[in-house]
Amino acid sequence: MHRRSPDIGHSPIRVALVHYCDHASAGGSLRVGQTLAEALEPQLVQVSLVFAYDGPGIVGRNPQLATHYLGSRGFADFPAWLRARRLFSRLQIDVIHFMDPVIWIYSAMAYSRHRRVLHQHGRPGPSLPRHAARMTLVQKTAARILGRSADGQICISHGSQRAIENLKWGKPGKLWTVHNALDCRRFAHLPSRVKARARFHIPAGSKVLGMVCRLVRYRGCEEAIRVLSQLSSDWHLLFCGDGPLRPELEAMTQDKQLRDRVHFSGLMENVLWAYSAMDLFLFLARYEGGGLALAEAMAAKVPVIGLEGDGEYREPEYPLVTPDNATLIARSQPLNYDSVESPQVLSRMAGEIEKWSAHPECFEAKTRNAARWVEERFNSSLQARRMTEVYQAVLEQSSR
Repeated sequence: MHRRSPDIGHSPIRVALVHYCDHASAGGSLRVGQTLAEALEPQLVQVSLVFAYDGPGIVGRNPQLATHYLGSRGFADFPAWLRARRLFSRLQIDVIHFMDPVIWIYSAMAYSRHRRVLHQHGRPGPSLPRHAARMTLVQKTAARILGRSADGQICISHGSQRAIENLKWGKPGKLWTVHNALDCRRFAHLPSRVKARARFHIPAGSKVLGMVCRLVRYRGCEEAIRVLSQLSSDWHLLFCGDGPLRPELEAMTQDKQLRDRVHFSGLMENVLWAYSAMDLFLFLARYEGGGLALAEAMAAKVPVIGLEGDGEYREPEYPLVTPDNATLIARSQPLNYDSVESPQVLSRMAGEIEKWSAHPECFEAKTRNAARWVEERFNSSLQARRMTEVYQAVLEQSSR
């Protein structure tokens, strides 16, 4: 095997960003990886995106990004292990950055010269109330071994890094915090609102609440429908995303006679259409780590309104959401992920929405603050600079 020793600070570091698949179903991790790959300076970091399963999709259509597809059928597809080793050797990769925890690739690259870095997209399971009792001893042990065997871990918040340190799932000196980010230029010019609403079959002249998320219970999708039922009939609700809760949500809209006012987009490759269609962005998650969709809405200048949940999106060290850029109402039981929110709290939220409807100018200052906040603190250029420093630190540690 040809061994390449990077001249740190002079020749580009060669990095492979590993994902499950090149498809919208991969969710936020794919958007984070694509944004990072596009923002990294090529004279400092040369990026290849490697997908474990399936073929070309969203990212593969971008000719400016180097993409590779291993076409694995699962963990026991050992020929794929060999394809992975050959690929990383041919590309002379220095750092394998696992944006998704593809365990078989991680295992295949054991005892190789390539440095392995894990990306943590939130607090680990045992530090979350709803997961602590559900992770088996085997799962916890495996997670600890994985974390401690890595050459580094990227945490998307200070709270996530603290949780890993407390669980001892990472080695001291090998944990870094790098917040999620956006290419804010993409959100400065949205598609036409008229065309966006026509795309989702939303009547012209309607007022639209929107959510961009996986349709699962802890995201608060059911609460969104309950809030809609308290609003005037000109309000509509747009769900951008898909998930196992969708049949229940569709049944719920039927029971509440809201079928004509609730719209499901399904998975979308370009979420800009969804933000263009919205008047207000609903945030109802019981837990939120990095808040990627929140940041997107803020960058798109869609006012954010919702309920306070658990998570690091409001952490004191480096918050995404503050009282100056969003309107959030306190939950009755913020740490009980399985509770049903009280009618009083939902009524208060409906009142805030109707207040916006009557006086949208009262929310303009927060909306401007939100866009500026994301531009200054969560822009992809900042993330790329910080990530380059991390890659350099990982290689310097390994050389020592």
